[in-house]
Amino acid sequence: MGSCASGTQVPKSTLRSGSRNPPFSTRPDLNLNTPWARSRSSWREEEPVTKPSRKLVGKCFCGAVRYEVADEFVYAANCHCSNCRRTTGSAFKPFAGIEREKFRLTTGDDRLLIFGEESGHDAHCGHCGSLLYSVVREGAYVHVAMGTLVDDPSIRPTAHIFVGSKAKWFTVTDDLPQYKGHVT
Repeated sequence: MGSCASGTQVPKSTLRSGSRNPPFSTRPDLNLNTPWARSRSSWREEEPVTKPSRKLVGKCFCGAVRYEVADEFVYAANCHCSNCRRTTGSAFKPFAGIEREKFRLTTGDDRLLIFGEESGHDAHCGHCGSLLYSVVREGAYVHVAMGTLVDDPSIRPTAHIFVGSKAKWFTVTDDLPQYKGHVT
């Protein structure tokens, strides 16, 4: 016979090997209906289970600059403003927005060519010229150029913005909402 903390004798056949305490079912003094046990049990059940965020990888054309970003984008759009058209050399810039702290350069930060200020700029690879991202909203967010993502993000563009200044030679052919300026 073994004994538990309360002094109750427990048949050795019910003891788990390697355990210092017998199974709960052998403890007559253990009441799982006490307020503490209920609140502790409820707390465990209600505690949110959060999975680690999936990390996406992105890079420039030549591979000199690489980054990783959490797949937790807040919004995504196709921007047709003249600045985005010029910096990409395309009809529009597909981008996905995320909080700045969820974006991290992994290689080539010394190869970046920055146009703008700390609180708002476009970042290109200084070797191949690829636009990688833009820092916006007073430095709080990063707009990742979706074409630089190696991995497939869970978000898709939900609108066309600044179509009031889109290239005259380009026609939007999808059914996404179109806004003359920012989404309102």
